[in-house]
Amino acid sequence: MRVPEKMQVFLVAVARKLIRTAMVLMGVLTLVFVVVRAVPGDPAVSILGEQAPPEELARLRQQMGLTLPLHEQFGRYLGDVFDGSLGRPYSRVHKDATVSSLIAEVFPFTLELALTSVLLAALFAIPLGLLAAMRRNGPLDHASLMVTLLGIAMPGFWLGPLLIYLFAVVWKVVPDPGAGVQGFSTLVLPAFVLGLALSAKLTRMVRSSVLDVLQQPYVLAARSRGLPARRIILRHVLRNAMIPVVTVLGMQFAALLSGAIITEKVFARPGIGTLLLQGIASRDYAIVQGTALFIGLIYVGVNLVVDLLYMAVDPRIAHTFAAGRRP
Repeated sequence: MRVPEKMQVFLVAVARKLIRTAMVLMGVLTLVFVVVRAVPGDPAVSILGEQAPPEELARLRQQMGLTLPLHEQFGRYLGDVFDGSLGRPYSRVHKDATVSSLIAEVFPFTLELALTSVLLAALFAIPLGLLAAMRRNGPLDHASLMVTLLGIAMPGFWLGPLLIYLFAVVWKVVPDPGAGVQGFSTLVLPAFVLGLALSAKLTRMVRSSVLDVLQQPYVLAARSRGLPARRIILRHVLRNAMIPVVTVLGMQFAALLSGAIITEKVFARPGIGTLLLQGIASRDYAIVQGTALFIGLIYVGVNLVVDLLYMAVDPRIAHTFAAGRRP
């Protein structure tokens, strides 16, 4: 059975993209290994403390493989990656766990926060950016500019404690982050902090993208044929204007999934960012390598999914990838 030409082009493009993705992941894996070991200091001392007996320090260095040549350490590291464990932590807090099990334990909290933040940002930014573009230089456009400037200008490490003070201490609407309470009430404030910053960027991007599409010949032709404005916006303008917005949303979602470190720390939430900070503080190579590699995998994976969606929607992009060029 002969495969249609369009399908052949798509499969070649997917194969090229998968090969590039594998090469990028190998580069990330190697870079993480090199950077972690380039940091000065003795991990055994960081884990056991400066007062630990020399024999204990020597035993831990041997367990961590620090006494082996670098190429053998890298081989052990690859073995931990390919067996799925990502290694075993050496800090006393996580003595009997694997790094992959620690990531699986905290990742749902980061995923929950990222999904909620992106959803809030999209629900706010897309309608506001569209209306601002349709009423260019009007009061709504100027108001949206002020709102987005405020969202960008208020950093999370400042806005987070302020919201905690107002809503958890003064008004007692949500529980104190340090109380150890879990549930939707503890998700509202951190999701708002992350969603506000993201929506500020998305609003301006939606506005700019819609304005660009409104100047395209096919939109002008649709207007000249007397098509209803609502149909033009939904079928022609919004659909094409969302392509760069979806790209930004995907990459921002990857950034949030990789751990909103400051927000998780401010609101005392478990997550990938918190786990990475713990590994860095204790100089636990296994945790730092595993979480950093997982973060890189998220970025590369989201980028791969976005590119595959592009190729499925627009065959011209698939032809470009199949030819070995970037779109």
